[in-house]
Amino acid sequence: MNEPLPSDAGLEKRLAELELAAAELRRQMGRATPVLPPPLPPVAQSSPSPAQSPESREEKSSIHWFGRVGIGLLFIGLVLLFKLSIDEGWLTPGVRVAGGLLLGFVLGGYGWHLYGRRPALGSTLLGGAQAVFYVTLFAAHHWYDLLSYPVAFFFMMLVTVSGLFLALRFSSLTLALAGILGGYATPFLLYNGHDSVPGLVGYCVLIMSGAGILFWLRGWIPFLWTAVLGALAVLWFTYLRRTDYDTVTQVALQSGFSLWWLMFWLLPVFRAQRVEADEREALEGPVSVLVMLLPVVCLFFTAAIWSMSRHQAGGACVWAAVFYLGFWGLGRAILQSHWARLHLWTGLFLAGVGLLLYLKDNGEFFVFTALVLMLQAVSRRMKSGGWSTVAHLLHAGIAVWLAVRLFAPMRGSPFFNVAAWVDLFAVFSLLAVWWMLRSQPVSKPYWIAGQILALGWMAAQSEPLEQSLACISLGWGLYGFGLVLGGYWQRSRLITSTGCVILTLTVIKLLLVDLAAVAALWRVLLFLGFGGIFLLVSYLLDGRDRPTEKA
Repeated sequence: MNEPLPSDAGLEKRLAELELAAAELRRQMGRATPVLPPPLPPVAQSSPSPAQSPESREEKSSIHWFGRVGIGLLFIGLVLLFKLSIDEGWLTPGVRVAGGLLLGFVLGGYGWHLYGRRPALGSTLLGGAQAVFYVTLFAAHHWYDLLSYPVAFFFMMLVTVSGLFLALRFSSLTLALAGILGGYATPFLLYNGHDSVPGLVGYCVLIMSGAGILFWLRGWIPFLWTAVLGALAVLWFTYLRRTDYDTVTQVALQSGFSLWWLMFWLLPVFRAQRVEADEREALEGPVSVLVMLLPVVCLFFTAAIWSMSRHQAGGACVWAAVFYLGFWGLGRAILQSHWARLHLWTGLFLAGVGLLLYLKDNGEFFVFTALVLMLQAVSRRMKSGGWSTVAHLLHAGIAVWLAVRLFAPMRGSPFFNVAAWVDLFAVFSLLAVWWMLRSQPVSKPYWIAGQILALGWMAAQSEPLEQSLACISLGWGLYGFGLVLGGYWQRSRLITSTGCVILTLTVIKLLLVDLAAVAALWRVLLFLGFGGIFLLVSYLLDGRDRPTEKA
């Protein structure tokens, strides 16, 4: 049974009760005190720590340099004191050597004691102790004959090993550099003209091994370069100072250079594989240079050690290229993309060097130009300033070489001979580098040299023709007009301006040379043709906005 609906009076009564309840609720809310959340504690402003402050860094650098200058001045003073004692006869040789050794132990012990509290001064004193030991042992052997060659060599090697151990113990680059420089200087200091080549090579390999282990553990780039160049200096010195040249000597030298190449190629590459991104980025440039440079240097000394002919050296380069390309093929699974591509480029570069040694004249110039062009591309991709500088210098040599070739007598038909196309490829290489580097100031010399040599190439190829002067003017004019069109199509002020300069130069030649030396019909054709070209250029320049620089 349905309930009866409420009447209108009942609805009005209920509505009035609801309004009264709402009004009472509003009054209570108005009297209530709002509860606010407690204020947040003030955020303490962080002040830069002393280690992060520029002033602290400058002060720390000053402390380093004061210590180094101080130990350097002390070292010079001691050397002068030794010399004065020799000149005046104050001390016997044994006392002088004992005093030097005692000073070395004092500096080393005090440096060890200070290192925990003052590492900069401590490492400087330890490095100074190494230098004092080296000089004292050198004096004991070379000046006073108190130590035989094997004994002096052993103790100098002991000082080197101790220095490298301290560098590892305290993680000090200063000690590492002092130790490795002293180790590599030992053969020079103790050289007596009768050193055994296998013995010197074995000593160098021992020092290289210690340097390689230290670099693997610490990753110091200055130490790496010092180790590479120092070992090369010792091996080169051993090669130059050899007294006999039998098979044992050749095998020892070859082993030394091969181990030098392998150690300073593989260790840096695989260390760069395992470190964090920041250190990997710092290692990329130097290690990339080593990957490409070491095999070239090793092959050079290999050819010298075994007295190879030009073709034999080229064959060795080709085999090295095969090795690097095989390493690239097998190592792509474990190498990062940058290092894999780098070994590919190195293999191609070595193949080009081998081909260069096989060829002569035009082939030699072509391959050399192609190698330098590839080096430009690789250095740009690696962002390596060192390789870029080498590539720029080599390309400057190509420009000079090309200029000399343009003055050589032509062999074959004009424009259709091998030398002409090889020279044109060299011009193209200059313009290609300009295009690659067009956003950098260094690109402008490539553009200028490319244009001058392009005009020279046209002049050299036109010279044997019957109307050579007219052909030169025609070629220059068409080339300049093409640059104007290309510049306005690319909206490049540089290209357009160059085309206008070449057209102007051609007109000057028309007026000063061709007007008197060219046949009458050719004069008419040239002046009419260039008049039409200049009118067309004027029409193009007037009908479009001025180009904005893009290249």
